[in-house]
Amino acid sequence: MVLLLTNSQHDTTPESVMDWLSYYKQDFKRLHAENYSNWDLKNIKKVSTVWFWRWGFVKGLPQATVVDNEKNIITLNDNIRDENKMLSQYFMYLLKSKNWLSHPSSIDVNKLIVLDEAKAVGFNIPEYKIINSKKQLQNFKEEHGRVITKSLGNTFPLSSRECFTMFYTKEVTNIEAVSSTFPSSFIQKFIPKTLEIRTFYFNKEIFSMAIMTPNSEVDHRKYSKDLRKVPYQLTKEVEDKIHLLMETLNLETGSLDFMLGQDNLIYFLEVNPIGQFSMVSEPCNYFLEKKIALHLKTLHEKKH
Repeated sequence: MVLLLTNSQHDTTPESVMDWLSYYKQDFKRLHAENYSNWDLKNIKKVSTVWFWRWGFVKGLPQATVVDNEKNIITLNDNIRDENKMLSQYFMYLLKSKNWLSHPSSIDVNKLIVLDEAKAVGFNIPEYKIINSKKQLQNFKEEHGRVITKSLGNTFPLSSRECFTMFYTKEVTNIEAVSSTFPSSFIQKFIPKTLEIRTFYFNKEIFSMAIMTPNSEVDHRKYSKDLRKVPYQLTKEVEDKIHLLMETLNLETGSLDFMLGQDNLIYFLEVNPIGQFSMVSEPCNYFLEKKIALHLKTLHEKKH
């Protein structure tokens, strides 16, 4: 059996891979972080291969809502998340002898370490600094001109009954409105671009797509409906660096973000170990869903 581990039942990306698994008559089961604790662990014996696709360690158990004060709610929910994390880790431990596509131990990457490793293999990296005061921010901006900020961690959307909030890369403009000190933040030099490049790395193959964006825009995700996306061929030199970086990071799969600057240089931005392959596959007809299904099929057959 092929076991698919996903974040929630609302994540539709794995469904295209499941369709191909069905086409190839593969036995599979999908579990997500919200319901895995209800699965009979005796079924683990039937599992040959595991595909780790987004798994919310902080989800799966209900949160507390009826407590005497807000501070206690936060503390109790932190305890619940810790309990669930322990359960999730044990569940992964029970699957340790299986064939894996993307193991949880290798996908929790640190963006700052990734930037260091990317620079070490020869990628161009826009200048950046970790800053926690207005004075530092002013100095960095005076040195580099336009600057941007983005999250260091894997942020999750904020939602309520009234709104849904995403975290985007944003240009820092009104410094006067910034407090004198603030939590440590990632600040990076703004590079005027010709286009953005999204690359999906899978099984030592590289699939790239160019995203045509307005030169002045910082984050293409805010304008996804108006973008032109076409297949893109990176140079052998850049692809060799990608192979070296992914091997260094011990990543079998991942989405890498680059941009082509107006200075005609390719800049490395980041790598997401669990990237949205469908956004590269569909516009470029790469059929990555089929390739992933075939790879899972091969892993399954190796166990038999």
